[in-house]
Amino acid sequence: MPDRDPRALLSEEQAAAAQGSPEAYATVLKDRVARRPVTLNLDILEQTLAAKPWGDALREVAGPLLVNTAARPELLIFVNTFPRVPTAAAETVLVEELGLRRGSLHAVNGGFDNAFDRLTALRELKPRSLVRGHVTATVRVRATVALLGIRPIVLVRDIFDTIACHADDRGDEPVAPGYRFAALDPATRRRVRVLRMAAQLVDFFASWHAEQAIGRCVVRRWEDVRLDWPGFVADRLAEHGRPADRAAIAARIAALPADKHSGTVGRGEILSADDRALVRTLYLQYPSVDFRPIDPGAVAPD
Repeated sequence: MPDRDPRALLSEEQAAAAQGSPEAYATVLKDRVARRPVTLNLDILEQTLAAKPWGDALREVAGPLLVNTAARPELLIFVNTFPRVPTAAAETVLVEELGLRRGSLHAVNGGFDNAFDRLTALRELKPRSLVRGHVTATVRVRATVALLGIRPIVLVRDIFDTIACHADDRGDEPVAPGYRFAALDPATRRRVRVLRMAAQLVDFFASWHAEQAIGRCVVRRWEDVRLDWPGFVADRLAEHGRPADRAAIAARIAALPADKHSGTVGRGEILSADDRALVRTLYLQYPSVDFRPIDPGAVAPD
């Protein structure tokens, strides 16, 4: 079969992806995969999966290309949170009750890390797993989640409390030769934390807020969930057809170390008015997003 003009191939993909239903795009994908060499624009594929509810329709052909499987994984739970949201106790009960392995998208003790590494995700997002992450809903993350057919559980908390939890950390990962974060005075370290973390946390919340609006995830406030961890766990078990005794779950959670399910509210008070104003400036990038779930002092959107 003669080679086709690359521009014509790209135009064909773009036109199929722009359709209102997935059939034409699925046909194009199957045709391309059957040819050698495979000529396919993976950026268009990821963007399409991220923007349209076509994960189920495209999984058979797109799954092997992006997530190494054409099947929806059995019992895969993805808990995606702001950093320093203590969910270990709830995760322990879920893992034990459902017979799951534990996984993470980030290195243990890796500091504040919200990067999404595709190879790590392919290794961790396996059947019968509970996987923890702190990733923003980028195009690649949304495409991956769509193909795997999972609905992330997203937990957020007060943005200022979150930043304050890291304010006194000295063990930051070196960014470049000569990096000396730990040697800075406390006030300067705190200001650097605000500058580095705020943009990532704002993007995290805004991106998953948009996903929740179209039913692709559930976003909960840790401050609310912590008042009823047994209920949170029981609801997750019920989603997977497992009856739950809330009193028994409560006893199991209470028997675990407090830092696995509890945390301090109000630590953000150490941040200055200037720090808070700086963070709130970032909200202006998302004029339609209501940031009050992570900042009660935020202005409501118009």
